[in-house]
Amino acid sequence: MDDATLDRVQRVFGESRGLLSVYRQQIEHWRGSRPLSPAQSTEIERLGALVLEGQALVTEILRLADQIRPHTVDRILSTSDAELGLTYGLPAGRDRS
Repeated sequence: MDDATLDRVQRVFGESRGLLSVYRQQIEHWRGSRPLSPAQSTEIERLGALVLEGQALVTEILRLADQIRPHTVDRILSTSDAELGLTYGLPAGRDRS
């Protein structure tokens, strides 16, 4: 993965996080509206659950993008050969000093 792709992921899902906040506010407004039919109440609760699920997924995607950022192809290509050898060339458990 490259930096440009991660930039796009963070931009798009950052915008999505903002929209989900607006959706959550709208659902809260609808919950406060009275009278609601049983079908309307059921649908509002269903949509509220979807928004909460979406918020959790977007948060996780953004966390993963942050976690991946130091390991993009752009970062690896900008690293010196010596540093790459120290980072990736030694088997696990070997002393790197």
